[in-house]
Amino acid sequence: HFFSIAASTAAFEAASPFAYWIENARVGYTLPNPKWEVAAFVTEDGPSAEDLRRAVVARTLVNSALETAKETGNATALDRALSVARIEVTRLQERVDVAKQAKDTEAAVNLGISTKRLLSALDEAEKLG
Repeated sequence: HFFSIAASTAAFEAASPFAYWIENARVGYTLPNPKWEVAAFVTEDGPSAEDLRRAVVARTLVNSALETAKETGNATALDRALSVARIEVTRLQERVDVAKQAKDTEAAVNLGISTKRLLSALDEAEKLG
């Protein structure tokens, strides 16, 4: 299956690692997303929703690049995706701390779980490298 993912919000365009498109990424598997991540794209707005969208995009970048690297043996895209994802993990961990300090339990929990999902994708991809 081929699809395009666009990181098109103004915040994504302003944040340089996310200021690009992935086109024609081949995905042979389903990427299940928790309901709060889906809601961040569909119905929610605000800082927490933006952070969740960034986590999903970073995870999708890593998973897509990992599949491409496995199929082609070329890890160039994977190296770039891992670099972006590492930056996002650091950023997301900071946002979890901010949510905790603000006593926004729902945001802290959701961001924490999404960060762990991104870390799992990173760990899997780094095993290939």
